[in-house]
Amino acid sequence: MDENNKEAIEIIKGAISLERDGEKFYLNASENTSDPGGKRIFRTLANDEHEHMKFLNEILETLQGTGEWKEGSKGYYNDEEIQAHLRIFPTDIEKIKKEIQADEDSVEALRLAIEKEEESIKYYSNAAEKTTDSRGKKFYLYLANFEKLHRQLLEDYKDFMEDPSPGWDSLERWSCQT
Repeated sequence: MDENNKEAIEIIKGAISLERDGEKFYLNASENTSDPGGKRIFRTLANDEHEHMKFLNEILETLQGTGEWKEGSKGYYNDEEIQAHLRIFPTDIEKIKKEIQADEDSVEALRLAIEKEEESIKYYSNAAEKTTDSRGKKFYLYLANFEKLHRQLLEDYKDFMEDPSPGWDSLERWSCQT
């Protein structure tokens, strides 16, 4: 096994651990927040982290077995597809305003979640910088971009919870198109 593959395997193992921790955090946050919008976000992100783990495990198995990179059974999504997947709010702004329970614990959970996403972004961005393998670089940048969209969703919702007066602008891109 060459050095690039050894390094990639270690990075992927670290990524699996990072995603597992994220899933646990989001499941716990979804159970403990009283805010319905926060629950919706945290459940969605827990599911995403679980899917990332499955994807990472596929890649790890292939790297360990054949030494080759694999895109995974689902391939890569572009940013628009990821953002479409994260459209989790109803389009009725008044309904969201009525749902919000912006207690201190809910806002703090969002702050912590944003920090977790920052940690993931840094991890994947650093991995992309380190690797000389173009397939690895593409994969790490894909994950970093996915985590950036997670962070943006969390930031937008936290801002909206703290001050819903600007209205729909901060959450419109995360609304369902129903």
